Amino acid sequence: MSIARLYGHTTVDADDVIDQIKDTMVSGGWTLYDDQSASDYYILTSTGESEDQATCYACIDHSLSSGYVNIYFYQYWNNGTHAGSGRIGNTTAHRVAVNEGGGDTLYVWSNKDFVCVACYSGGGYDVTCIQFSDGFFGAYEAIGSLDSGVSSGSDVVCALAETDSAANFKSGDTYQILGSDNDKRQLVTLSGVDPNNEQITISSLSQNYSAGSRVGNIPNKWICLNHQFYATCIDSHITSGNVTGYYSTLAFLDANFKAAIDPDERTGKYIMLPLWFVDPGNYSLSRMTGQYVKYLKPTSISSSLHTITDGLQDSGTSSGSNTSTALNDTAKTWDADAYNDFALIITGGTGAGQTRLISDTTTTQLVIDSAWDTTPDATSTYNICRRAWRLFYFSSDVALVAREV
Repeated sequence: MSIARLYGHTTVDADDVIDQIKDTMVSGGWTLYDDQSASDYYILTSTGESEDQATCYACIDHSLSSGYVNIYFYQYWNNGTHAGSGRIGNTTAHRVAVNEGGGDTLYVWSNKDFVCVACYSGGGYDVTCIQFSDGFFGAYEAIGSLDSGVSSGSDVVCALAETDSAANFKSGDTYQILGSDNDKRQLVTLSGVDPNNEQITISSLSQNYSAGSRVGNIPNKWICLNHQFYATCIDSHITSGNVTGYYSTLAFLDANFKAAIDPDERTGKYIMLPLWFVDPGNYSLSRMTGQYVKYLKPTSISSSLHTITDGLQDSGTSSGSNTSTALNDTAKTWDADAYNDFALIITGGTGAGQTRLISDTTTTQLVIDSAWDTTPDATSTYNICRRAWRLFYFSSDVALVAREV
């Protein structure tokens, strides 16, 4: 899982913010689908690292309100009419504050499974994220795609393309069906399941669906995440131009939501690599994968931004005479290449807070993969570690920790 990163970029203006986010996403594997830079937004698409998921139409938008960049996604986007449907994300929540005249500090992380943006604009950090979250919804999985198209009607028999997929469905349960182009969806109830012939029967279908349409608990697993997460709603029917809403964190406590997508009623927190987040409701530092993990919330955070050393290997104080791409410590006698591909953090003095990947190690020098923003000097202390993380602190119980190196 290769991750494109932009960290510590000083922005020129608000348009530079959306350009930097877009460029990092493209470097991470997203496709620029609709270039509307003249209208202050971009649409980018991804089908995930596996390249076989429902398409996410991510919108990076500076057109909605001055002083903010919004980051959310659509179920479907027409790049001919430049219009989308099925927007997922709250326009007042899934955004970061920016200074129109620039001077912000911008961080972006992306691969084909996610994009996360954190921005410091003087008053503190804002963060928002779009994430493909297969593991978020747990292991109970019923999902398949139509082997051939079906027409609207009653007791509609649907052949599934995947082997052994019908067995995961249950007659009488409620699922979603999502059009092959993400252009329509609705809640459906099964009146029958035939595992031997890989067929399910939908009791009532109000629209036609083509081959490749997905049906299951959550056929579109992209979510928006900041202090809450927003996922595909399931309680209504969406066609082009008919936006019906989204579910927020509290929806996991709603009986109808759980009955429709998750009979096991899992409401725990999961890992989202390479990002961690503090959940304000449960006061826990958590991360998303398919495996349930919970950690205690940090008891104190001393500043609005600091680095976290993961797997300390060595530390010291630079002897000075550093270059733009190297750190010297004449007190050391390192083996050649000993710390190649490890992280270097400037923990104090000149240049504090910077992190870099070590590309070469000599007896008394560490060469880094990209130039310093501020070259350290003889006052600079450092750590060498396996991974470098940065913590973005927002309030007494909300924070993000993201891996930089």
